[in-house]
Amino acid sequence: MTGEAALLSLAGPGGGALPSLVFDALRDGWLLDVIIVGVVTEAAVLLWWHRSSGRGLGAAALLPNLLAGVCLMLALRSVLAQADVRWTALALLAAGVAHLMDLRQRWPRR
Repeated sequence: MTGEAALLSLAGPGGGALPSLVFDALRDGWLLDVIIVGVVTEAAVLLWWHRSSGRGLGAAALLPNLLAGVCLMLALRSVLAQADVRWTALALLAAGVAHLMDLRQRWPRR
């Protein structure tokens, strides 16, 4: 299934479930690019705030979670761009590793 076909399946039989502006933004990929830039900016601001004030989450607590999300968005972006499947697999693998790092950090120790 191509990236566009996957998006069309989200729209449903009448095509009205997903507004056309959102559909076009996802299909073209620019919406994902904006979200990725937003997440990277968020991480930079939160890390700066933590370093300057000592409050908030440090890099070890913050980055694995954000990295997993960014990698999932990159995987979707590669599907929409019809890139080589290896890029999608690499992004999904990186998301899984980041997720496991996040879980390991949050899991209660005995």
